[in-house]
Amino acid sequence: METSAQRIADLYIIKMAAREATSTREFRRRRAAVRDLTAEVMEAFAEGFYLPMHEGRVAFGGILGKLRDLTKLFTKKPRIWENFKKAIGIESLSDLPGAIKQVAKDGYAALKRILGKVFSTWPLMLYTLPEAKLFSVNGALGVLIKQFPAFESYLEKNVRPRVDAFDEWFRKALPRVSTVVLVAAFFFIWWNVVEFEWDVDSLGSILLGQITLSDLLGSLPGSAVGFLLKGFGFGTFTLFPAALIARLLFLMGKRYLVWTGRGFRIDWDRLSKDRMVSGEPPPEVAALT
Repeated sequence: METSAQRIADLYIIKMAAREATSTREFRRRRAAVRDLTAEVMEAFAEGFYLPMHEGRVAFGGILGKLRDLTKLFTKKPRIWENFKKAIGIESLSDLPGAIKQVAKDGYAALKRILGKVFSTWPLMLYTLPEAKLFSVNGALGVLIKQFPAFESYLEKNVRPRVDAFDEWFRKALPRVSTVVLVAAFFFIWWNVVEFEWDVDSLGSILLGQITLSDLLGSLPGSAVGFLLKGFGFGTFTLFPAALIARLLFLMGKRYLVWTGRGFRIDWDRLSKDRMVSGEPPPEVAALT
C-alpha cells in the first residue's frame, strides 16, 4: 500500500526529533552502558507508540521532549533498559527497532480488544452511550420523582450512590495480561495521556511483574480512560454523576427501566402495578414507555 504524503511528513519529523534527542552532549556522555540506544531505536518508540494516535498531528517539540525523557531514563537506569529488551524478546541488536514497533502494534491490538470487551459489558457500557440517551431517560425519571411522592421515596430509600463505583467496576473487569502487553500499555499511556505523570519506578515494577493492568489503568482519571477509548476508535466516553448511574442500575435491576439495545424504556405497567405511579404517564415518560 502506498504511504501517504502525510505519513511521510510525520515520519520525517519523528526522525529529526530522534536524531536531536540522541545528539546532545549529555546523552553521549551517559551512553556507555546503553550503546544500542540509537536514533533508530528512538524513532521506533515514537513511530510505534505515538504516531498511531497522532497521525497528521505530529509535533516536533512534543516528540523531542518525550524522547529526551526516554533517553534520560534509560541512560540513568540501564538495568531497566536491559529488562525492557528481555521482556520484548530481543535476540540481536539489529532486531531492536523492529521488535519495538511489533510490541507497539501487538499492544495496540491487545488494548483495543480488552477495552472494547470491558466497555461492552454492564454497567461499564453506560459510559460509552451517547449522552442524549442517558439524559433523556434521566429527564423522564425527574418528572416521575416530582409528580409521584411514592416513587421519590422509594428511590431515596433504596438507592445508595457510590462515588467510586466506576473505579471498582473498571478494575474488576480488566483481565490479567502478559508483561509485553503491560509494557505496551505503559508506553501508550505515557506518550498520549497528559494526565499521566512519568514514573520510572512504575516501568521498572511492570518489567518485574509487580504491577497488573488493573493497577495501571485503574489508577488513571476518567478523562485519561476516555482519551484511550477515543484513540482506539470507541467514540465518546463520559463520566456521568455517580447518583445518575446508580439510579439507572437500580431501576434496571428492578425492571422498571429496560435497555432495549438502542435506548431505554420505562415500564409504566410495572410501576403502576407496584403502586409507584398512577394514571396515564406524563408526555416525557410516555415517549419512553
